[in-house]
Amino acid sequence: MQIGWMAGAFVAGILHTVAGVDHYLPLIAIARGRRWSIRRTLKLTVFVGALHVAVAWGIASLMMTVWHDVGLFHRIDSWRASLAGSLLIISGVSYLLLSFRASRRSVNLSEQKLNHFGTSIIVAAFLVGPCEPLIPLAFVAKATGDEVLAFGMPFLFALATIVTMLFAVALGVMPRFERVRLAAQYSPIMVAMALVVSGFWLVAG
Repeated sequence: MQIGWMAGAFVAGILHTVAGVDHYLPLIAIARGRRWSIRRTLKLTVFVGALHVAVAWGIASLMMTVWHDVGLFHRIDSWRASLAGSLLIISGVSYLLLSFRASRRSVNLSEQKLNHFGTSIIVAAFLVGPCEPLIPLAFVAKATGDEVLAFGMPFLFALATIVTMLFAVALGVMPRFERVRLAAQYSPIMVAMALVVSGFWLVAG
């Protein structure tokens, strides 16, 4: 029985991540647009993925021990989704404007500013962006009365989310896919569009 519950949590984590383009599209777009190395991109992916699931798990733990209010969960989750989506949309437009402005200045300064801006966007979006299924999953796991499942199900869901993000981002930034990248002069537009699309995805979802 435990194996079935845990396998289901792992599969749910994979499906949740694949279905949500906001888990990987912004990372791929920023990495390609700023020409980050695969190593740098994957390190950031692990960091923001862990942040993404840790915040949701923390909220679930607080609700189970302090709040005990499912309605509050829905309000918080809706607020976080709207905030994260709006942040990505605003950031996409800002990134485009900053890129055009920076292109008229020294190359080194432009790269430094844009790289910092891109990293900040990703971290902020994943910090406030919801990992919706993890919270009810933690409640279900706790309700089983099995301590192994109470920890194992959320953990495997979180692990599957991070691993799937890594695979998706790695595929998106692999050199073998270089030929499908837009021309270099259009990379700011590509990044901005990816951020805006991911933002609308969150708000609409």
